[in-house]
Amino acid sequence: MAKLLSDQNKTEAALRVYQQALKIEPSVQIYTDLGMWLLNIQKPEEAIATFRQVIALEPNGYNEHIYRMLATALIQQGKLDEALAICHQVIELNYHLQTCLITGEAIYDKQELSSVMAAFRQFAAKVQPKPISGLYYRLGSYILFYYSDRKDEAIAAFQEALKLNPGHQYAAQALAMIANKQQ
Repeated sequence: MAKLLSDQNKTEAALRVYQQALKIEPSVQIYTDLGMWLLNIQKPEEAIATFRQVIALEPNGYNEHIYRMLATALIQQGKLDEALAICHQVIELNYHLQTCLITGEAIYDKQELSSVMAAFRQFAAKVQPKPISGLYYRLGSYILFYYSDRKDEAIAAFQEALKLNPGHQYAAQALAMIANKQQ
């Protein structure tokens, strides 16, 4: 019902339906749906509280998607340190590292490459380096796509990926492609 009301731009009515549903049955699924909806209607502060409620209900039993959405909402609020803390939780729970990638991209956008590299090095200290090499590769690709004038920074990210995983063929191919274009 809440989704129907939302589709009809009846935001207040949709919120009341979510609140009523939570009074009847405060479930992870309803909180998840509410958090996603709040994020979609540009209410990240409320989404943050809702996603934290999902995690409180099932701290070790829910998937990385909730952590990723929480990090996204925190990033929208400019709370990069809190988003990084979520990355650390994700790593401790052995989830995929997509949450850390979007946080790294946001840090790069707001700060600089050295800040992202420092954060990723902290992650590498907690997990095996091969998964973190993928973060560096994806960061380099992100830089090339969105900041094509910063090839040196993309190169640094690809080199870091290769340092952690010398067999990372995509990072090697990206470096070769950049070298060929520069000749």
